Amino acid sequence: MRNKLLIFILCLVSLPLFSQNKIEESNPWRTDILEQAPQDMDKVIEVSIDSLDQLNKKSFDRFKSRHLIGVKYSYNICGAYFTPDISPSYIHTPLNLSLLYTYYHDLWGLMPFFGLQFGVKYGTEGFNSEWGYNEKYDYIEIPLTSQFTYRVNKNLRLLLDVGTYYAYRIKSYKEGGFDALDIRNDYGINAGAGFGLIFGPIELHIQANVKRGFCSVYQPQKLSDEYWLYGYNQQLNFSVGLHYNLY
Repeated sequence: MRNKLLIFILCLVSLPLFSQNKIEESNPWRTDILEQAPQDMDKVIEVSIDSLDQLNKKSFDRFKSRHLIGVKYSYNICGAYFTPDISPSYIHTPLNLSLLYTYYHDLWGLMPFFGLQFGVKYGTEGFNSEWGYNEKYDYIEIPLTSQFTYRVNKNLRLLLDVGTYYAYRIKSYKEGGFDALDIRNDYGINAGAGFGLIFGPIELHIQANVKRGFCSVYQPQKLSDEYWLYGYNQQLNFSVGLHYNLY
């Protein structure tokens, strides 16, 4: 009886110790785990920061501003619109050259679709008419264009142009040159679309554009003092431009 009582007392004494060991093994707030937790959290934070840096770098590369300088050749189909109608017809001018600067930029770091293009162009335009009003002249033009762009992939971008221009006619091919009733200044709007092929820092732009003048080519009394004449240049051109990405 005494032996049984002694065994019972030993069991009662050892039970709390056994239970304490089990609790410590299963306790989620054990000291060693708590000591390890900050180290694991530091690793998670480091990985998150690295991932965020990589994402920011990709976003910066995607939205990075671009500065391009280039030359453009265009083939023009030129004509004019007259009131009253003098039956003008189109002429073709195959040699037109431009020197251009293009700046692509994003809007608030979110939409990389915007660009601004300006430069100087030397070209030839004019028209023929059944009434004998045949014109052909060289001009210097300063275009200012908003060029919207969408980068399809690393080798292709789409282009959409909307802008304005100012031009000055420097040489007339008609006998006697310009007369007092010719207007040598011109201004108007231009618009077009195309695409660009990207080869590293080099871009090849292929486009089609239309141009419409808002300044008459003649003084109104060119035809007669009684029937005033108003005529405005219009043009369709196809162009190929070679541009270099400065940075």
